[in-house]
Amino acid sequence: MMAGRRAADTYHGRNSATPACRRWIRSGRAPFPEITRGRPTVPTEGCAKHLPRDRVEIVDLLHVTCYLWDAAYLFHAEGSDQASGFVRDRLLCILRAEVGYVIGGLRQIATKRKGSKGKLSAAKQKTLTKVCDYFERLRDRTRYNEYLAAGYPIASGVIEGACRHLVKDRMERAGMRWTIDGAQAVLDLRSTRINDQWPAFEAHRIHTETRRFYPQRQLLQRLEFQPAT
Repeated sequence: MMAGRRAADTYHGRNSATPACRRWIRSGRAPFPEITRGRPTVPTEGCAKHLPRDRVEIVDLLHVTCYLWDAAYLFHAEGSDQASGFVRDRLLCILRAEVGYVIGGLRQIATKRKGSKGKLSAAKQKTLTKVCDYFERLRDRTRYNEYLAAGYPIASGVIEGACRHLVKDRMERAGMRWTIDGAQAVLDLRSTRINDQWPAFEAHRIHTETRRFYPQRQLLQRLEFQPAT
C-alpha cells in the first residue's frame, strides 16, 4: 500500500487541482473554464495558486435559473404553467446572451403594474431589484452562446456528479473512517482507474520503483562481463 501511495503521489502530485489545470493548458484548450455561483468561492490567493491566469468565469446556469424562478413567482402563482413559461422564455434569452432584454423586460413589467391592482408590494419590489441587479452584475459572465460554442460546461451538475461518483461512492461506505493522507492515496488510485490511465500509471510506478531500488542498474547494463574460464 505504501509503495502504491508513493507512486500515486508522484504520478498525480500532492495537489490534484494544479496538475489538472496544467493538463488543460497543455491540451491547447485554454482558457480554463471556472464555474461559479456569481461570487468568488475561492480566495484570491487560492485562485493565484491553483488556477491558471488565463481562465474564463462562467456563472452556473442552475444558479441563474433559481433567480428566474424568484422573478416568476413575483407575477405568477407557484407551480403554475404561467410561471414555467415565464422561466422558459427568459432562460432561452439568457442562453442566447440576451441578458439585457431579460433585465429590461422585468423592469418594464413592474413599471406597467404601478397604479394597477397587480402592483408589486414593497417586498416583491425588493426581490425584483435583487434579481435585476444580479443579472446586471453578471452580464459579462453569462455569455452562454459563446461558452457552448467553445465546448465549455455551463452548469455544475456534471462536476457534482463526478464528485459523487469519484469520492462519495467510495469514501462513505458503512463503517469507513479515513485519515486525510489515506483518503488522498485511495482517491489518487481510484481516479487513475476511472480515467483509464492505469496502464500509464503502472508503467510509471515500475519505472520509479526500479530507479529507487536499483539506482545503478543502467551502469551495470553497460558493463561487459567476461565468461569464466
